[in-house]
Amino acid sequence: MAAAARLAAPRAGWPQHLHPAGHHAVRHRRTAVRRGTLLAHAQAQGAPRLPRELAARQLGADARLLEAQLRERAHDTRGQVTRRGLWLDQAAAIYHVLTSARTVEVIVGPAGTGKTRALATAAQAWAPTRGSSGQVFGTATSQNVTNELRNAGVQTAANTTRLLASIERGEIPPGSLIVVDEGSMISFTHLAALVSHAARNGCKVVLAGDQEQLAAVEGGGAMMLLADRLGYVQLAEPVRFTAEWERQASLRLREGMRPRWTTTTSTAESAAPRQTRPWTRPPGRTWPVSWSARTSS
Repeated sequence: MAAAARLAAPRAGWPQHLHPAGHHAVRHRRTAVRRGTLLAHAQAQGAPRLPRELAARQLGADARLLEAQLRERAHDTRGQVTRRGLWLDQAAAIYHVLTSARTVEVIVGPAGTGKTRALATAAQAWAPTRGSSGQVFGTATSQNVTNELRNAGVQTAANTTRLLASIERGEIPPGSLIVVDEGSMISFTHLAALVSHAARNGCKVVLAGDQEQLAAVEGGGAMMLLADRLGYVQLAEPVRFTAEWERQASLRLREGMRPRWTTTTSTAESAAPRQTRPWTRPPGRTWPVSWSARTSS
């Protein structure tokens, strides 16, 4: 009787192109390429801009005063108002983005600091000074925020999906200013498309938002990346709130601190919340909330 041959089954394994480790490596490489491409487009020089003196005049302030504000850490500027009714930190932020030759500039601010108004003022300062090449387009992910931009004075505003369709149809000409509100909520893919168009067609993008607030439902992180790598101008003080405790609570909550409040109702003044436990900060998380940072372009 012939001896039975013993055959060993080949060891099961993943094909190289399907191996989980290989898949993750490919995904990381693609992410790195996308990030690098976005940064390269955002940092590109040669974007349209306003002369410094003209920009300052449009904002109702002296150029030297605005540049001094940008060089220093911001403080409470609620007592300093330009001839156009802007708080000094708002005017300085707008001045910076309008006079920069970089394709993308970022304005950061906590809730209530006037980011939408800053974008609308930038649009109003831009259009009259650039003639037929000074078109302004506003956008945001949500239609509600887009409507707020339009109500604030950005006459041509569309949600980001519609604006990208306009780009595909060739309706955003060279030399345009694109102002983006609630920038942290725009997906990486959409923002990359906007920035790519701006870099290739001589447009400028001004991105306003708060990278510490709600991020995009789809793949996000684009605004945080740009703010981290490009630098930003930060609005110093919430001006939407009337009571000091409201301003402070807004800033504390932005930092991740969790207050516990009790209230009394005997008088209107005593109905303001009263802190009953110390603020706590999650470890490893610190952010500047009251100063203005600027990196040179």
